[in-house]
Amino acid sequence: MDDVDVHPLLSAYMQRREDLVRYFRVRLRSDEAAEDLVQDIYLKIADPPAEPIDNPAAYLYRLGTN
Repeated sequence: MDDVDVHPLLSAYMQRREDLVRYFRVRLRSDEAAEDLVQDIYLKIADPPAEPIDNPAAYLYRLGTN
């Protein structure tokens, strides 16, 4: 898959996955819970919304806190 074909939200996820895990590991105080939550975020964005997301990184963190 070419980078041009990747939705900006999925690209942001791939670039920030480790940061997301680290952030939620601290909040949840559990490695396993953080990994599960970040996987759940991926499942939520696997079929990205048609409308553009202004700040994909912030959107990913918000998905994890809701």
